Amino acid sequence: MADIITCREKYFMHNSLVCLIQAVRNQYCTIELRNGDAVSGKLSFVDGFMNVSLEDAVFITSDDQQHHFEFFFVQARNIRFITIPQNVEITAAIMEQLEKNRRQFAPRLSEIVGGKQLDKGSVKRRLFAAPNDGDEVTGDH
Repeated sequence: MADIITCREKYFMHNSLVCLIQAVRNQYCTIELRNGDAVSGKLSFVDGFMNVSLEDAVFITSDDQQHHFEFFFVQARNIRFITIPQNVEITAAIMEQLEKNRRQFAPRLSEIVGGKQLDKGSVKRRLFAAPNDGDEVTGDH
């Protein structure tokens, strides 16, 4: 996954069905494009906006010509639909992927307290301290 993820992308990852497409990463699927063409291959990457990268792909034109590609990128706006493999339990896959996303993008303690290394007790005191008790409060409140 990319190192830099925007807040907007995180929002889409948690509040749309992008998490289902992310859950079928490393499986073979077919993507039908808006122009009637299709591409099949191993889903290697999906970002929060549903841009998709496939490996070992076969591009199938509307007149059934096939072209093989080692790597194929599809921009989200060109996708009509994605066929999910039948062996995927959709509800379980969504729940599992949402949990992975939450763990991956949860704020780290060092981010909350301005990059300082603190123990958990100190973090709690700083986060929940009243503003006038002499200890500087950091983080978003």
